[in-house]
Amino acid sequence: MSGMQVVVVFDGARQGTNEEREPQGLQIIFADSGTTADTIIERLVAKYIPERPMRVVSADGMVRETILSLGAEWFSPEMLRSLCDGAETSMRARLA
Repeated sequence: MSGMQVVVVFDGARQGTNEEREPQGLQIIFADSGTTADTIIERLVAKYIPERPMRVVSADGMVRETILSLGAEWFSPEMLRSLCDGAETSMRARLA
């Protein structure tokens, strides 16, 4: 609803890194058993921050410190919830 590209990274794929995409929208990555979601997030930020602004949502303090040092913005899960609630309210108002 915000118009931003969203990438969600989860721990725990059983065999290899799996990825799903929707055109113009959500991308979901499942880390393989030898890699953590945190590592993938940090690699994505390091790779793409020179090209575009990035925001990372994580409750992990080490991820927060790493992505901030790379130049990305950090949001807590609670901050994300607030942004989502605001986007939903705005969308409902436009539809009404």
